[in-house]
Amino acid sequence: MGYWSKPNVFKVHNFIEIPIGQHRVKITDVSVERFTKTKKRCYEISLKVSGYPGILWHHIWFSPDDVERTNAEFLAFFKAFQIENHSLRSYKKWIGKTGGIYVLHQHGPTKYLKADEYEAVVHCYLDVKELEKLPPWSDTTIEVEEEPVVVYDLIDL
Repeated sequence: MGYWSKPNVFKVHNFIEIPIGQHRVKITDVSVERFTKTKKRCYEISLKVSGYPGILWHHIWFSPDDVERTNAEFLAFFKAFQIENHSLRSYKKWIGKTGGIYVLHQHGPTKYLKADEYEAVVHCYLDVKELEKLPPWSDTTIEVEEEPVVVYDLIDL
């Protein structure tokens, strides 16, 4: 994976995988998404994993067919991040909250992954007792070496 850092320079970014297991995370962003094909809505929650670079994205879907399951998912989320105000309208106030999750690796082939690819996914939330066993939040991350690779624009040719 890579990104453009300045004109004509493409930086290769070697991602460090987030291992399977329990992790302390911090909410960095929350948005409400609506998907036009399915007409379903969800909360897209961006999670920074303590000690690792990158972001995990987690979706909590509104399922009109299974309101009980939707409510249980939100309740588990609120408990894991110790969010006392359960109003879904105040979702921007969730940003900065820390909590705990269990990460699994989902392997392809799937609708979105090739056979040799995998992604880290949030499997479940940790309760307060499990969270207490984790190390405290750390903003420091494992260093990733990046080597700039010069790529010429078509204009330069």
